[in-house]
Amino acid sequence: MSEALTNRQYHPRTDISCRLIAYDERSDVSVFLSDLGRVIVHDGHAMSSRTIAEPEQDLRDWLPPGQYDLAMSALRRYSDLY
Repeated sequence: MSEALTNRQYHPRTDISCRLIAYDERSDVSVFLSDLGRVIVHDGHAMSSRTIAEPEQDLRDWLPPGQYDLAMSALRRYSDLY
């Protein structure tokens, strides 16, 4: 029996499930909705990710209008927060 399977530890920063809700190819920005209801923006150029506290306001700075609309539609559909 593998000890790795029996002693697995949960790491909250890496062991999350996310749904991709928007992507802007031009700026290489991906927006995810985590299984915990957090909205996470990944900037591919800077290779950084951050959690967005106010998606309705903050995502306007990250996404062009069409992708912003898709992200907000997905948040309403998949999140209990909207």
